[in-house]
Amino acid sequence: MAANGVEVACNLCKKTQAEVPQPLKRCAKCRKALYCSQDCQQTDWPSHKRLCISKAEEEATSAGNYLLRAQLRPGEIESPAIWRTLSCPAVATFGRLHKALQIAFGWATTHEYDFTIKDPSYAPEDDEDDVAAMIQRFTATFHRGQQSQTAPRQNLLRILAKSQDRMGAFGAVDNMYSGMRSHPRTPEQSSNQTKLYKVLENSKYRGNDLEYEYDFGDCWTHKISVIGRTEHSNIFVCTDGEGHPCAEDAGGAKGWNDLVEAYRTVSPTDDQCEKKEWFETICSNRDQGGLAGDRVKQWDKRLVNRLLAQI
Repeated sequence: MAANGVEVACNLCKKTQAEVPQPLKRCAKCRKALYCSQDCQQTDWPSHKRLCISKAEEEATSAGNYLLRAQLRPGEIESPAIWRTLSCPAVATFGRLHKALQIAFGWATTHEYDFTIKDPSYAPEDDEDDVAAMIQRFTATFHRGQQSQTAPRQNLLRILAKSQDRMGAFGAVDNMYSGMRSHPRTPEQSSNQTKLYKVLENSKYRGNDLEYEYDFGDCWTHKISVIGRTEHSNIFVCTDGEGHPCAEDAGGAKGWNDLVEAYRTVSPTDDQCEKKEWFETICSNRDQGGLAGDRVKQWDKRLVNRLLAQI
């Protein structure tokens, strides 16, 4: 057996087909490397895995970037809305996408996160009426377990940082909420191993809502939409956006809206003055300039793209 006039051989021991009794077998993933035995394949794997990519990944590596539009709490944060459009490499991991979103939205990376593909059959009103399921879900939170098998499933897929990828020895404080986000019928994948194209091109998930949630206490949900493809690049690029970065630990959408209102009020109350002082001096992604006037609409696209080029 020969390829282009060159006799093929085992990738490790270099024995040719003529020297072994059975046919050489191809690596099941890349379909390129050949082996004369399972022992040779296993021995060669630590070296071969750096070069081993599937045909789909090979195509994705040179394919156009995904153009993703992410909006923070649509319908709740609207004056102004806070959104960004990112050009994302198809072979980037969701872990890298998380870092890109942190930079684009000006977050401080102090909390847990996950990406979820929403289950279109999930009905929130049915879930809220199921008191037993709600109690079980809160119990799962405090014991860091899972919801019950019979609880309504909200997500088709959950992508998250596994324990070894989390910050510090114990992860962020809001990791305590992770239990109520797990479901026995929702598969979970590592964000540092799962690549964008493997999810976005998967027929099981295509067309369903993709959501990125940061901080399981304040619940900063970002709705992500694939709005097209753009030219290939190995880096993330922010192409468009609107709205000043939201304040970390503001207390969810209501807390942010209250903070914005504090800057718009002509005669702020003592409580509103305290909110403004907190945002300008204490908040982990504080802005000493505040949010008065048009500042609530300002964000630094140049700085965002300078930082994105480094991840």
